[in-house]
Amino acid sequence: MKEGKKFTRVVTLILLVGVLLYLGIYAVRSLNDPFTTTIAYLDTLDDSLDLDGVVVREEETLSGGGGTVNVVASEGGRVAVGEEVAQIYQDSGALENQQQLTELEQELEQLNAILSSSALENQIDLERQVLQAILNLREQAAGGKLSALGTSAQTLRTLTLQYALADSSSEDDGLSETISQAIEELEAQIAALSAQSSGGTSSLTSSSSGLFSQIVDGLEQILTPEALLSMSPSQLETALSAPGSTDGLIGKIVTGDSWYYAAVITEEQARELTEGEELLLVFSSSLELSVEVEQLGAAEDGQLVLTLSSNRSLTDVLALREQTAELVLERYEGIRVPQKALRIEEETTVDEETGESVTVQVTGVYTVVGAQAQFNPVEIVAAGSDYYLVTPATEDSGHLLRAGDEVIVRASGLYDGKVVVE
Repeated sequence: MKEGKKFTRVVTLILLVGVLLYLGIYAVRSLNDPFTTTIAYLDTLDDSLDLDGVVVREEETLSGGGGTVNVVASEGGRVAVGEEVAQIYQDSGALENQQQLTELEQELEQLNAILSSSALENQIDLERQVLQAILNLREQAAGGKLSALGTSAQTLRTLTLQYALADSSSEDDGLSETISQAIEELEAQIAALSAQSSGGTSSLTSSSSGLFSQIVDGLEQILTPEALLSMSPSQLETALSAPGSTDGLIGKIVTGDSWYYAAVITEEQARELTEGEELLLVFSSSLELSVEVEQLGAAEDGQLVLTLSSNRSLTDVLALREQTAELVLERYEGIRVPQKALRIEEETTVDEETGESVTVQVTGVYTVVGAQAQFNPVEIVAAGSDYYLVTPATEDSGHLLRAGDEVIVRASGLYDGKVVVE
């Protein structure tokens, strides 16, 4: 037993020495030949201003005037002058009557559609259609397709009702009579409910055409485009800190097609801007929109109000108010390479007129082509924190850096044509 334990310890010690020796050799070789590479890829770099501002639109608020409100206009939907936006009920009982009335009217519409069809389908076909409608509804709910759920639910309800009626009678004549009787009963219920609901319901219509939104914050009548263009930085700050009341408001109509974005900037930042120029505004949600410098306001204590405008993509900013954003002054595009990969090599050429040799310094990067290093002249487009955006400098040598090339970041004794891969 003792001999066995001694042998095991010896073997373990030998293995440990072997591992340490391997790690030591690997470390020494890495220090002597620090060869590392990376893949070059296309990228962009923005010269921009960080802004903290507010979105302003031409907005008309809508008041419910008390009572229970049922909004019928869709969020972000366009409404015309005089179009119904909401229904206002005196009390909850009137709202319940209206909801029941709507359900009965939908059921009546379904029965009329079934009765007017050219032929009543058999139960086997209806079973198949009901099953397919259930599967469609389940798929849309699982996939988050909420906009299609209403239509699918209505289809399923119609098919279910048609199946129930078909099951109650085996003869087409009997089925048609059953449907007709059901229609008469529904019409009587609708008439009674309509008479009961009269006087308890009023309709709120739009006085202007535009986009409807239920989102109100009390700034609609304070921050208008007209008021914005005459605001100082302190006035804008005061307006944002003291919005109006939203009591009784059920929504707003955004008129026109233009919207504005205002932010306080320094006079030094304003020197980089020119009224009328088109730039790119990137919101914190990554929404990118083209805007125009509408106005650089009057200076106040070294600051001023920058107002940007756009007549596009109004629906994208319909729900936005106070927003951080990035104003892109210039966007650079190029191939991204690490700063450590950039090298300066001397290149000798012969002047064709004088015949003299001329030595110039050329900036470029080495790439791995096959088993060799290849020098690719480049021009720097822009500099990031630890990288450059570059473009190929010349086509004369045929050595053009391309996105996807393997760029050498670290290596010793590099030269064009050196074998770097064994």
